[in-house]
Amino acid sequence: MNAIKKDRSQGAILMVIGVAALNLVYLWDMFADKHEGMIIIGPWAWVAIVIANIIIIISLMKMVGRK
Repeated sequence: MNAIKKDRSQGAILMVIGVAALNLVYLWDMFADKHEGMIIIGPWAWVAIVIANIIIIISLMKMVGRK
């Protein structure tokens, strides 16, 4: 039972990290103040988006648990 709580806690932490990373990718132009009314996503941003989504999927798997 303790392992399930630990997995859910780790999953929740990973979820926060994944969502924060995903939002950071989209908002980076605004933080750097280099946007001109449109956010342009380059190749490295696409890689970061894929990685952030993988982290979110892993966190969901940890939270739900394996059977």
